Amino acid sequence: LTSENLCDADLSGANLEGAVLFMADCEGANFKGANLSGTSLGDSNFKNACLEDSIMCGATLDHANLTGANLQHASLLGCSMIECNCSGANMDHTNLSGATLIRADMSGATLQGATIMAAIMEDAVLTRANLRKASFISTNLDGADLAEANLNNTCFKDCTLTHLRTEDATMSTSTQTLFNEFYSENI
Repeated sequence: LTSENLCDADLSGANLEGAVLFMADCEGANFKGANLSGTSLGDSNFKNACLEDSIMCGATLDHANLTGANLQHASLLGCSMIECNCSGANMDHTNLSGATLIRADMSGATLQGATIMAAIMEDAVLTRANLRKASFISTNLDGADLAEANLNNTCFKDCTLTHLRTEDATMSTSTQTLFNEFYSENI
């Protein structure tokens, strides 16, 4: 399904496991509860798409556009999301464990209560992101930009936090204590 036009399509609950949707235009499409595990979605457009409760384990989303997409409660275990644009996306309670998000743009995204364990997020852009109550465990955030992010009650445990930007980020005292435990310079 290379370069397919799936704009505004209703694929809720569909089983698309292993499908190839490379460069597909899925703007505004509904994939709520769909199984997209192992799919090739690189360079595809999911702007304002609904991927709520979807299962996307091991999917490839490199260079995909997820601007404004709804990914609440989605399972993105082991996904490759290199240089993926998730700006303004709703990723509340999403599981990004084992995901590769190198240079991903997640500016202005909401990741409240998200689980991010053993992920690679080098040089990821999380400016103005809402990371309240998110859990970062054994995650590589080297060079990530968290300027102006909401880090209230965010957990950082055993993370790589070198070369991190945190200008004007807001965080609770408990977050700051955990953060400083693993960060090379106190903030």
